Amino acid sequence: MSSGLDQYLDVIKSNGEATTTIPAGSAVIQGDNPHEVLMPSVANDGSIVGVSLFTQDTADGPVVLRRHGLVLMKASGAIVAGARVNINGTGGEAKTVNESAGTIVHCVGFAHTAAASNNVIINVMIHEHVV
Repeated sequence: MSSGLDQYLDVIKSNGEATTTIPAGSAVIQGDNPHEVLMPSVANDGSIVGVSLFTQDTADGPVVLRRHGLVLMKASGAIVAGARVNINGTGGEAKTVNESAGTIVHCVGFAHTAAASNNVIINVMIHEHVV
């Protein structure tokens, strides 16, 4: 089931880890099947599907994702409003794009609000793109 903004998909095991928890506000990536999602395994992962709206900690349970529009995400460090953000790593948090020159960057979107440090909740305008 999906709408223009949100989609319901199934949680699968988090890249082989014992946990299946997907925290609210985490960027998630495509699983092995079209209806499955995982937590990212690396920073700047290119298989972004969307951002979870609610915490899901049940194996094979549904997760609600935002695929377009504004969403709340946890910052993994200082982020200025308007900055491009991508995935920090296995936690699925937002970070300012800071990859070295020549690296293909997979953006989640743009920070709509700022964060002075990590663990601050910010608004991100989802606009997945590669730079």
